[in-house]
Amino acid sequence: MQRINEEAYDASVVYNGYQVYRKRFLKDRTPITPAQIAVAFSIEVAPLSHIYLCEILNTSPVIEYFENKTQRRSV
Repeated sequence: MQRINEEAYDASVVYNGYQVYRKRFLKDRTPITPAQIAVAFSIEVAPLSHIYLCEILNTSPVIEYFENKTQRRSV
């Protein structure tokens, strides 16, 4: 039970940090990194496992910019 609580706490820290960053991004439109794109994608679009997110972030380059759009490159 304690392990579940620890993991829930870690997830809430990531989610709360994302919410703070999201508000700042929407206000300032600062450039974003591939890691921020992966976190936003996993929270906003399709909840993904951490293993899959690590694969996205550690496989270079899997995120590309094409025709003014950010997308995951097909490997």
